[in-house]
Amino acid sequence: MSIWKALAKKSRGQGGFTLVELIVVIAILGILAAIAAPRYLGTLNKAKEKADAATAQIIADAAARYVLDESMDDNNITTGQLQLSVLESNGYLENVPTPQSGGSFSVRVDKSSDGNTANITVSWGSNNEVTRTVDIINTSN
Repeated sequence: MSIWKALAKKSRGQGGFTLVELIVVIAILGILAAIAAPRYLGTLNKAKEKADAATAQIIADAAARYVLDESMDDNNITTGQLQLSVLESNGYLENVPTPQSGGSFSVRVDKSSDGNTANITVSWGSNNEVTRTVDIINTSN
């Protein structure tokens, strides 16, 4: 008897997988998906946080250049909120970015009491911020 006849004879009685086998396979796939999904979402959230921090650093750098240019022109840097639209309209930002995690970025400039430095704070979300300090060039002295 050839091997092909033996296989054909043996396979005649088997019609496929049983319902129990299929349920076990589906259960295993469900367990794997339950383990993998939170890891994927956690990685996605961490990537968004890092992207927001990098964007905030770019905004802080743009605000620092704006503060330096304004201090050289007429030293009119004041303490308070700096609108992102001002940075965009003056060419320091290409567009007004929004955080990947939602909400918006805000920029605050705090000029020191002696007028020689300014702290630039970019914040977003509930407790995220990037701070940069720049030396102000006083041309009026």
